[in-house]
Amino acid sequence: MKELDQAYVVHRQRLWGVCYRMLGSGIDADEVVQDTFVRAVEHRPGADRSLWPWLAKVAVNLARDRLRRRQRRTYDGPWLPSVVATDGLPGWLRGVELGPGPEAAATTRSEVDYAWLVALEALTPNQRAVLVLRQVLDLSSAETAQALGLSESNVRITLHRARKALEAVPTPSMADDSMTLVRFAEALRTGDLDALLAVLVPHAEATTDAGGEYHAARRIVVGAAAVARLYLGLWTKSQVWRPSPQFRQLNARPAVTLDMAEAGPGFAPRSVTLFDIRDGRIHRTWSVLASAKLA
Repeated sequence: MKELDQAYVVHRQRLWGVCYRMLGSGIDADEVVQDTFVRAVEHRPGADRSLWPWLAKVAVNLARDRLRRRQRRTYDGPWLPSVVATDGLPGWLRGVELGPGPEAAATTRSEVDYAWLVALEALTPNQRAVLVLRQVLDLSSAETAQALGLSESNVRITLHRARKALEAVPTPSMADDSMTLVRFAEALRTGDLDALLAVLVPHAEATTDAGGEYHAARRIVVGAAAVARLYLGLWTKSQVWRPSPQFRQLNARPAVTLDMAEAGPGFAPRSVTLFDIRDGRIHRTWSVLASAKLA
């Protein structure tokens, strides 16, 4: 039992990072980590086996089952992942020890990148599990097949299809996007529609996840004009509650958190908007209002 207590201290946060990549939900990741260690107590692996690989495989399988159940449920509006801070690139987000240096940091950023996590939602639970085991944990095809109860050929095909589905995901910009956000915020503050349109690409998209708790767009808003009107309308309505914006980096993306001292009925007291900025213009925004995803 002492060995498991020590393993919990050593591996808990690392395991959370794996579960977060599998599920895109901090709360679900918390619960899967707890369930994994319960399994370790009830079905302790042999003393001759390394505990970390066993924990990781159990966690991925539990997460895969949870993902299947979640995909069968209905959700009020678009579903977006919960957000995590990557300002300092904390080590527990790393599924494996990548070592120091810019290449390792870039790899870690890409694996928790918000666009990547959103794209993962289109994958099947098997595709997501294979991707995490092969790409994040660097298991072999044989080890992945054994962990998931699949054949090696199935693992290879599944991985190929998963990677193919993710090819179009834009990588996080390494440029300083702060001035683009300043232009966006200033256009909102002044109500300047033309300035707002200038910072958005024509095919811009905005996705809002309020989980049915607050007022939000129930569908993805497409087109610069529609996106501009959405944000101008929300900003105008929020002024009476004295919004307090703050610039952050979340999930390897520039982001703005918005806190309101006294939000009106139906309005979220806190929201986070992440941006896909390329070449100084905004291509996509993701706004998370659901309180459980901002814990």
